[in-house]
Amino acid sequence: MGHDLYAHNKDLKPFRMGLAWLHLLEQCGSYFTYISKGARWYIYDERKSVIDKQYPAIICNCRFEITEEEAKVLARIAQNYAAIQRTVGEPSEEELNAPITTPDSLKPFPGKVRQDWIELFVHFAEWAEQSQGFKVH
Repeated sequence: MGHDLYAHNKDLKPFRMGLAWLHLLEQCGSYFTYISKGARWYIYDERKSVIDKQYPAIICNCRFEITEEEAKVLARIAQNYAAIQRTVGEPSEEELNAPITTPDSLKPFPGKVRQDWIELFVHFAEWAEQSQGFKVH
């Protein structure tokens, strides 16, 4: 998934988020609503026991629209998340070697993310503040 962001402010170049976009949504509590049964964009037909294929635009890159107000909220979340991440220590050898099946409840929280993503979130926050809203492709 590309997750390229196109600002309404024509003076700004498109911003490439890649998979970091989904991670940011997860951190602000939005991603869950897009992928969970019963959320407003997830249609489950109990009579047929199937999930309707009408996935939310933000997940399938269908030009999902972010308003200027939402862009500013996302910018603040990204700034705060980057600040928190800067305080998280590197994982210990034991944590790095833990089995992949280790339950989330036994993993350290918050987990450290890639350094390049932290910098990406900082740059995104600056970009989003000036974007006047944007579209996700």
